[in-house]
Amino acid sequence: MARETLDRKIRHLLDEILVLDSLVEAALIESVEALKKRDLELARQVYAGDTQINAKRFELENDIIITIATTQPVMAGDLRLIASILEVVGELERIGDYAKGIARIALRMGNQPPVKPLIDIPRMVEIAVDMLHRAVTAFVTHDAETARLIPQEDDQVDDLYNQIYRELVAIMLSDPTTIDRAIRESKLGLNPSAADRSIRVPIPELSEERRRDMVKLIKQLAEEAKVRLRAARKDGMDTAKKLKAANFLTEDGLKDFEDEVQDLTKKFTKKIDDHAVAKEADLMKV
Repeated sequence: MARETLDRKIRHLLDEILVLDSLVEAALIESVEALKKRDLELARQVYAGDTQINAKRFELENDIIITIATTQPVMAGDLRLIASILEVVGELERIGDYAKGIARIALRMGNQPPVKPLIDIPRMVEIAVDMLHRAVTAFVTHDAETARLIPQEDDQVDDLYNQIYRELVAIMLSDPTTIDRAIRESKLGLNPSAADRSIRVPIPELSEERRRDMVKLIKQLAEEAKVRLRAARKDGMDTAKKLKAANFLTEDGLKDFEDEVQDLTKKFTKKIDDHAVAKEADLMKV
């Protein structure tokens, strides 16, 4: 009975990996499509959709913890498989972040035309998504032979990357205004000026106004870090409550866990605040 329960739970985890993979594949394809067609609405959808990918990752991680807690697998093969599922889940979520990054670039560029037609990048994502799909399928079906062959195909993606890099360098050499445009769109706050075949990039003085702008950014980043910290605390608390409901944690054990998590949250919140204050003092030092 215990074996059947564990097998059923592992099957469920593998099925959910396929669901997560389908979300990630769609995000990759749509992010490049948005970039290619300058479809800002699609880019916004991909960017916002990353929360669904993150939620599915946390859901799967919680399921893995519950599976270990409630079935207590002792066979080495079962433990290796569950640990591998956990690693694959993290990798898929990371790939989803790359799709979000492409969507962010599409939004930043707006309706600006590309310096070269987007032909090779869509081809890259086509190959990458196909490799990803077959790799995840091989993992779920335990097809080791297919899994061994897939890494060899990465050379195609590398060749396309190198080809794009060489073409962009050639474009910049032949038309320096593309460098000017790239610097302006980098959001670094720099204002280059083109003269003949040269680009002048004046670095602005670190004025008091600019220092205060940077302090605002530091405070914003510190607040974002604390929001993520609180989200991690909530995820941990929710998982502990599920373990308690599964009778893996006692009432006292849950209370101890909650106290420890709260102490850690306070500790790292203080570290974030301390770093922000120190950086602010350093910036405002004349």
